[in-house]
Amino acid sequence: ESDTITLNNPSTRLDNNGYPLEDFLGWDDGTGNIMPTVIINTGSIGDKTYTAIWKVNEDAYTITYNLNGGYLEQGKTNPNGYNRETDAFTLNNPIREGYTFTGWTGTDLTGETLVVTVPKGSVGNRSYTANYSINQSTLTIDPNGGKYEDVSAPRIFTEDYGTVKVISLSKKRGYTFVRYNHTGGGIFNNNTYTFNDDDGTLTAVYEINNYSINYSGLTNDELNSLNNPTTFTVESDTITLTNPSTRLDENGYPTEDFVGWDDGTGNTLTTVTIENGSIDDRTYTAIWKENDNEYSITYNLNGGTLQDSNPNTYKRQTPTFTLNNPSKTGYTFAGWTGTNLDNPVVNVTVQKGSVGNRSYTAHYQTIDYSITYGGLTSEELTSLNNPTTFTIESDTITL
Repeated sequence: ESDTITLNNPSTRLDNNGYPLEDFLGWDDGTGNIMPTVIINTGSIGDKTYTAIWKVNEDAYTITYNLNGGYLEQGKTNPNGYNRETDAFTLNNPIREGYTFTGWTGTDLTGETLVVTVPKGSVGNRSYTANYSINQSTLTIDPNGGKYEDVSAPRIFTEDYGTVKVISLSKKRGYTFVRYNHTGGGIFNNNTYTFNDDDGTLTAVYEINNYSINYSGLTNDELNSLNNPTTFTVESDTITLTNPSTRLDENGYPTEDFVGWDDGTGNTLTTVTIENGSIDDRTYTAIWKENDNEYSITYNLNGGTLQDSNPNTYKRQTPTFTLNNPSKTGYTFAGWTGTNLDNPVVNVTVQKGSVGNRSYTAHYQTIDYSITYGGLTSEELTSLNNPTTFTIESDTITL
């Protein structure tokens, strides 16, 4: 007599967090039939047993990712969704150029986690954010015997991936910088280095400088005979310049003496040494002075005497002078013979600039004296045959 009864179905079972755990499928009446709805009509008889049948909830949940500029390796993916029945899965970690993956943050994670596994039976929408630390690398700049930014030892710089550094030119005394040799990591172009994941090295390359040695104050013949170098480098052995010899005239007499080298600073150096390790162009000017050798003058006066003496020495610089002539009783001075004089010359002048030892010999002519007679006729004078002249050298005369 009961009115028709329709059984109320139970709600989806929830877990402690309120997520669906099991869904109600229907009622099993003991016949093996599962009925989503049970109706007991009026007039029905007999005891009845109904068993609630459940299945695990299969609602789908989403998974979102923020890869923060990273990406997954080719051929790898992470699921965008799952349900409670999905087998446990572990997230594939992303990679990012210039960075190291440090872990995921997000659903059910208390900090950055390198390995994230979602167990079977998990529920709820999920989101994960990839985290990274930027990579660092080193750049070694080797000045290779020179200096980089005034430091001779190799410089090591550590920077983040992608950092751009302008590279100064290395310097080496006596050399010209040519380029850097780049090995290892990083990108080097137009003196700009970009750091990447790998350490890099820049090694300076130089070209040795040639310095000139210029000479002045020398004739071509002198320059060639000295055979002094005209160039040197910082690596050249120590150089000592050969000094030029005293200049001679056509007769072999000294005309100019070498004093030293003027190095352009006003100093006159008797010896020029260019030490190993020296740099910079150089000019040396030969400095000369007139030779002041002293020469002797000897005289043979042949019995004569001088009222005013003549010099016994002279130099190339001595002003022009003329010899004083001697006198000799009973004689007339006839001239000098000697240096550069084959025949007697009365007036001998030694010009300024003359050189060499000299010797002179005086020459004379006897004076003729007359004997005059008076008180005699011409016939008597002739008959006597007495002399009418004599000299200082004549024999004794008796009239």
